[in-house]
Amino acid sequence: MIPKQLVEITTSDLEALVVGGVAESRSLDYKEALPGPTDGDRKEFLADVCALANSGGGDLVYGVTEERDEAGRPAGVPKAATGLADVTNSDALQLAMEQSIRSGIEPRVGFTLKAVFGPPAGPILVLRVHPSWAGPHMVTFKGSSRFYARGGTGKYQMDIQQIRAAFLLSSGVEGEIRKFRDDRLSFIESDEAHTVFPEGPKLVLHSVPFQSLAQGQRPILDISELRDTSSNIMPRLRSSLSYGPNLEGWRIWSPRVLSSTVQMFRTGALEFVWGAARSLDGREWGFEALELGERVTSMATGFLRTHEKLGLNPPCLLMLSLLETRGCNLVDREQHSPFSELDHQQGHFNRDVGALPDVLVEDFGKEVPPLLGPILDIVSQAAGYERSPVTLPR
Repeated sequence: MIPKQLVEITTSDLEALVVGGVAESRSLDYKEALPGPTDGDRKEFLADVCALANSGGGDLVYGVTEERDEAGRPAGVPKAATGLADVTNSDALQLAMEQSIRSGIEPRVGFTLKAVFGPPAGPILVLRVHPSWAGPHMVTFKGSSRFYARGGTGKYQMDIQQIRAAFLLSSGVEGEIRKFRDDRLSFIESDEAHTVFPEGPKLVLHSVPFQSLAQGQRPILDISELRDTSSNIMPRLRSSLSYGPNLEGWRIWSPRVLSSTVQMFRTGALEFVWGAARSLDGREWGFEALELGERVTSMATGFLRTHEKLGLNPPCLLMLSLLETRGCNLVDREQHSPFSELDHQQGHFNRDVGALPDVLVEDFGKEVPPLLGPILDIVSQAAGYERSPVTLPR
């Protein structure tokens, strides 16, 4: 894989691969031309993408000629970054490749495409296949049912033992992420943490890339990296917040009213804790429904942007939890104010909600409201409303 974020790759980076003689590897594959138009060409293309997805991710680089061996076959060493001469509409080409991948591989593969302009013949197309723990992935085009992985310089068809191991790896990472979430919820509710988090009912949002907890892939981020990217999380509130390192990584909190805390972990996992407000008479707790939905979607959007800035790859799990909600209110400001005037058959949590269903995010550029809308509806339904005000037509 080219050791830069995809959006930052330039012609100079591609020329450096040639000058340095950087050979193909488990995560890097050169292609002199685009896939051909036949079904066989398309299957070969999908097999290349599938192999990278099942092998930790990597880059397919189209428009780089290779040195040849004695038999005239590509030797896996770049000769020139000449570009693609037959590309007249790079946007249409990228769309066609995206549609091919999405319809020809199951489960869906996370990937990003970039056309790098500057080479003499035309653009070079870099297709970055994200590391995947939702696999193993299988080519399904034209009735095919083949699993592929990549070795040192090429792909191969996986055998039954390798397929079984890939399934176990996928389920193991999701289990690790949920265990991390459960451990954090226990810590937040414990007496040990009472000086860090707000008292009373709390909303907790976790965003955890699979890469953060996968064996052999876990990053250990420097405090300076966390500090420098923290501005992506709550930029509009920056002037009223405090920041600082702690045991887990980097913490953001309000110095005046401890109603919200963001914890950035060295693995790249992120956590938001927001406390309920008290009613005017100070006797009851409550969340305002519209504010809750907007805070969650805004925070999740900032979290995904932060993962990307930290150089982490999709997928990730977004996980929303509500703690200590028995007796807490969910206020619809258009119908009820203050909390004490609520009809306790509607707008009232009669039990602790706990952890809600996970949301798998396969692309950090996705719009967050459609992803979290069904979960926010569940929150409102737990309090007797049919829908969240965030998902209602306005």
